Amino acid sequence: MCRGAALPNNTPGAPCIFDPQGRAGICGDWLLGSSLENAALSGMSMASHVSICYELTLLGLSCEDD
Repeated sequence: MCRGAALPNNTPGAPCIFDPQGRAGICGDWLLGSSLENAALSGMSMASHVSICYELTLLGLSCEDD
């Protein structure tokens, strides 16, 4: 079985990519490297971004500068 896609060569080096204006993001192990630890770190980073954006919105502030 070929697993070439599971070993990305060109990762952005960011744990997640979040667009506060669109309130959408992506996360996954492929952003940092291919491992279970990187998948977890990526998911936690995304959760942090979403949480901060939500809290700022509750305060009436924009999360676009996050």
